[in-house]
Amino acid sequence: EYRRRKFGSAEHAAARDAQVTAVAARAGLVFDLAGQRRTPNTVLAHRLIWQAGRRGVQDAVVEELFSAYFSAGLDVGDAAVLERIGAAHGLDAVAAFLAGSAGAAEVQAEEEAIRARGIDGVPLFVINGEERIAGAQPAAEFSALLARLAAAGSAGICADGSCSA
Repeated sequence: EYRRRKFGSAEHAAARDAQVTAVAARAGLVFDLAGQRRTPNTVLAHRLIWQAGRRGVQDAVVEELFSAYFSAGLDVGDAAVLERIGAAHGLDAVAAFLAGSAGAAEVQAEEEAIRARGIDGVPLFVINGEERIAGAQPAAEFSALLARLAAAGSAGICADGSCSA
């Protein structure tokens, strides 16, 4: 139901899944989106990512969450799945952490800040702080945007955390 509402129809959602699966295959990744029975609530997964960030293993946990969801068809909203992923990356007492409220306010505040910027889906690429490309787009879409920005002279030089136009 969630995906039908988000994409307009079950057919459109399936077409998007097929597009993403094809792009993944060209990159050497195996996605099995057909194995997904439902779209999970990812609040607990985001809290696990928050905790992993505090322990320096955020990238590895995110990578495994993506693999679990996109390739293995696992429910990344299920606490048992998250416990296994967290434990595999050295996070202690994941079950107790997920049952508690640590990180919940921080994750909620981050989500609210993102939504306040008009962002309601992923992936989203923001270029030059304003140009946006939403969703899984072909490389040609990125090339066209970068060419437009370069032609307009808005491509600046960035170094040491600051940019000049």
